[in-house]
Amino acid sequence: MQTDGVDEHDERCCFGEWAAADARRARSGKRVRGISRDLVEALDRVGLKDRTVLDLGCGAGGVAIESVARGAARATGIDLSDVAVREARALSADSGTGGRTSFHTGDASVA
Repeated sequence: MQTDGVDEHDERCCFGEWAAADARRARSGKRVRGISRDLVEALDRVGLKDRTVLDLGCGAGGVAIESVARGAARATGIDLSDVAVREARALSADSGTGGRTSFHTGDASVA
């Protein structure tokens, strides 16, 4: 299927490469950075404890994983990239949050 001239199943445009690089950075100790870090910190200030987080365009899962690590009950991430979802699942398992996170491939704009 084509959307705006880009095949939604063709990851050559960048999603897979970006997710793999983001996962490598997360494994080096920086799970979230930049605007994602700011978002998690803002969520933490208003209270993540026992909340559910939905992360659309989750990439390698940093926001979802960090939210659960800071007390959210559950987090679900959705991304267009199969590579991103695989990386997010692996990072979540590595971090010990796998039982409270789930990641799915999909187009959140039509969900």
